Amino acid sequence: MTEAEVLDATRNWIATTTGIEWIDSYQGAPPPAEPYGVINLTMDDALNDHPRDMDYVEDDATISQLPVRDWYWRFQLDVYGGEGKTILRKVKTAADVQTAMESLLPLQLAEVSRIADATEILNAEFQNRANMTVEVRGVVRDGLVISVIEEQQPELSRL
Repeated sequence: MTEAEVLDATRNWIATTTGIEWIDSYQGAPPPAEPYGVINLTMDDALNDHPRDMDYVEDDATISQLPVRDWYWRFQLDVYGGEGKTILRKVKTAADVQTAMESLLPLQLAEVSRIADATEILNAEFQNRANMTVEVRGVVRDGLVISVIEEQQPELSRL
């Protein structure tokens, strides 16, 4: 999965779970009406030093090797507006409800942090904000070409 695919799947699941609009951080557009959420991919990496398996894919001209790795993506979630902590608590609740997790598949929610009050001053006014981090896990298969299949016509000659 690409980061964009993971971000879209996670954002859609969180929007469905919380019932508010979620935007990407640093999008440069005016924010929506409060309450709204901002999602930011802050970290991703392999869970283990080595792949758990190797896949090979052959097409007409190449052979690719695809290490199969368990991967994690960590997102910071910020909710702006009143009731931010209550809205984020829905994410913690959903982590315990199996049917609520089905729309996140094939990703799995692995970790949910504590909810923090992060009220700040913006443009000389208090801005209500609450935040938390979530970690989702999945499998990546990033492939590299390891061999090029070349076809040659045999040359036949009589001796």
